Amino acid sequence: MINDYTAANSFLSAAERFKKVNDDSNLLEAAICYENAYKALQQTNRADKALEVLEKAAIIYESNIRQNVRAARTYEMLAEQHKKIINPNRDLEKAIANYRKAAHLYELEGDSRYIFSLKSQAELSVEIGHYEQAIALFDIITTFSENDSLLCFKVKDHVFWQCLCIMGLGDWVRLEKRLGEFVEQYPSFAESRECSFIHKLINAKHTFDASAFATCCKDYDQISKLTPVQTNILLQAKKELGIEDLR
Repeated sequence: MINDYTAANSFLSAAERFKKVNDDSNLLEAAICYENAYKALQQTNRADKALEVLEKAAIIYESNIRQNVRAARTYEMLAEQHKKIINPNRDLEKAIANYRKAAHLYELEGDSRYIFSLKSQAELSVEIGHYEQAIALFDIITTFSENDSLLCFKVKDHVFWQCLCIMGLGDWVRLEKRLGEFVEQYPSFAESRECSFIHKLINAKHTFDASAFATCCKDYDQISKLTPVQTNILLQAKKELGIEDLR
């Protein structure tokens, strides 16, 4: 551990010296030193300090328009690290903010990886209950995916997430309306198990049929495993129907 601290401090000292020169070349060297310091600090118990120096690297890369992609990758790395933290310091808002920066920088470069940063933003937004934000993001992702030969098969999944987010808002009228629009817009969704599942849940809601709601969830989950976040949304939705368990 002493060696890791020593290495980190050496890289940090070098970074500060490079920054003082303050030209593009030396600033780039400073950012690289900050990244190396981050890697050394990861081997210690100073996760907070590691994230702090990695953010310094990202900011320097972002300040140089020629380093947009590198900056995007560094912001993604920051987001992933914030997402991985399991102690009380875990901050999903920071993770979302870093994914947002990464997406913006990728998009500036016309790099299609921006869509994956948007997807990460959307999924974390759902996790913390920012459903409107997630709906807007998934809508962008859906439109992009529909026109991409490699991603078009995921359209039904992105539409499904939008439906669940609307359900999370408790707006069943809006859900039914949007479902009809989704069916018209996206044939791959209209023919999917996901679409059928949402239809059945809406019918169960209309009739206050707790048994049907629970059966729909159980049947769907047996074939297409629901994520913990999706399950939580459904558990909240079922409360009005008095369902004890989804499975």
